[in-house]
Amino acid sequence: MACLARRREGRTVTVVFGAVFAVIGLALLAWVCWIRQTGLRAQGVVVSSGGKWISGTGDGTDTGGMSFRPVVQFTPAGGDAVEFRSKIGGPVPCKPGRLVPVCYRASRPQTAVINTFSQAWLPPLGILMLGMVGVAMGF
Repeated sequence: MACLARRREGRTVTVVFGAVFAVIGLALLAWVCWIRQTGLRAQGVVVSSGGKWISGTGDGTDTGGMSFRPVVQFTPAGGDAVEFRSKIGGPVPCKPGRLVPVCYRASRPQTAVINTFSQAWLPPLGILMLGMVGVAMGF
């Protein structure tokens, strides 16, 4: 009986964590939809690949590596040039000088997002899927 109770408790924890991730993923998806619907669009240029060394675990199984969060500059309608660092990093650098689509709020252009699938949609979808898998594993 104690084993069954522990198993049920583990499933509950899995469902709760899954539900939290699912809610966060949904909230991020809603934000992306909102910024794309109400935001302004501009063409930005990558000014730096934003590379940073991420150290490994130290136990020899993960030696670490580079993570790149590009720095993008664009000029909002009727304003001065704005630079922002992408919120999403990855193992592949974005070459300086590359043109990228940008979506931003007129009132806060520094909170812009690179308007590509991998930068805007993939992170919230990944978090949502992770949450759904957690919920499904709990049942």
